[in-house]
Amino acid sequence: MLKQSHRPFSPFFLFFLFFLIFYSQFKFISIRYGITEVNPDCPWCETKKAHDTGGLVVQLKPEILRLLLPSDPELLTDLFWLHTTYYYGKQTLSGEALNDLIYYFELLTENSPKWALPYYFGAVLLSIEGDDPDSAYYIAKKGVQHHPQMWELWFMCGYIDYFFGADYERAAKAIQTAALIKGAPPYLSAWAVTLARSAGGKKQAREMISFLMQSSTRPEIQELLKQKRYDL
Repeated sequence: MLKQSHRPFSPFFLFFLFFLIFYSQFKFISIRYGITEVNPDCPWCETKKAHDTGGLVVQLKPEILRLLLPSDPELLTDLFWLHTTYYYGKQTLSGEALNDLIYYFELLTENSPKWALPYYFGAVLLSIEGDDPDSAYYIAKKGVQHHPQMWELWFMCGYIDYFFGADYERAAKAIQTAALIKGAPPYLSAWAVTLARSAGGKKQAREMISFLMQSSTRPEIQELLKQKRYDL
């Protein structure tokens, strides 16, 4: 029986392998941390003189990213959060559009659905800064599914319905829900009544007042609602 011979790697092959490794690392560092030029509109932004991708973002689904990066989900979320805040600051300071903002908030909320801040932060930025109320409403509604006792998310649903959708009835219901959650500011009850009147007139406003007065025992809310009933 013939013995199998194991040929050692030739010196040339080893040299080529090491050269390839070092060259790849050098190219990566040059592209990632290479020469940059100062952007007067955004002093903190990294504007490459070369290898500029034009802000291209390859949008991978969260489940694909979790397969490619099988790490601690919380660690991934921290990295996504840092990149999201950097992207927002860079685009805002340089006056560029926030077209990819919804993608980053989708990554954050899919990877860590129990973290409440990205829902609220995303709804605010997408509606006001990103000029994308549909995506903002999507993020806010997604948030209330996981955090139904967070009045800020219900407030954002009502805010978007009122200012961007002119859907006063749906806005009134969202603000009504927000007003009855512990910690919500008292003025939300008064705003819910105003929205109900815009949606269905005085009759619907009176029904809203009756419902809120029966549902809340907070003295400041009771006083506001009595004043609203008197004004009707």
